Amino acid sequence: MRFTILPVLLFLFFTIPGFTQFQLAPIAGLNISKIRTSKGPATGVSYLNTNGLMVGLNTKYPFNDLFNIQLEAAYSQKGFEFQAKNIPGRNILHLNYIDFALLGEYSINEVIALNAGGNYGIKTSGNINGSKGLISEIYNGKDIGLFAGLKFYIGQLFIRTIYQHGLNGIDTFYTTNENGEFIEDFKEYNQTFQVAVGYYFP
Repeated sequence: MRFTILPVLLFLFFTIPGFTQFQLAPIAGLNISKIRTSKGPATGVSYLNTNGLMVGLNTKYPFNDLFNIQLEAAYSQKGFEFQAKNIPGRNILHLNYIDFALLGEYSINEVIALNAGGNYGIKTSGNINGSKGLISEIYNGKDIGLFAGLKFYIGQLFIRTIYQHGLNGIDTFYTTNENGEFIEDFKEYNQTFQVAVGYYFP
């Protein structure tokens, strides 16, 4: 059910005559991503940021001069770099998603607006250090989160900064002692800071 809601809304934007005032914008940007864990970092493990691209389409429907609602579909690269005492070298995991987002926008003035909403991401692929492998396959196929940020307008051109906060665990990992006995488990969640630029066609 969740999978169909946002695509259906996108379809309605394009087909219902009352929605002819919408504006369409191509959007592209940079993701700075890493993960957080449910209990803080495990002993001997550290997480660092990694960069990825996002590109997609945004539709905007204005209700009045101050508020509009938007739907967005984008290809979005997320992931993280991790270092562990028992795994040598740099290890960079990339997880690629198709993100569907629903957000509201409130205009503070003609230049600055506040954005807030939620996203539903579907994982399409993954790799570690550039190679596909089992570690990328064990991660959850969906990414549900909330986000908030600012948008800056220069006419029809805009620059957007948002923070995405993952709500569902994309994986669970387990720690053991030297004898292989279970110590505790940690859930992992995506978190992403994004800077993007787009242009609304009238």
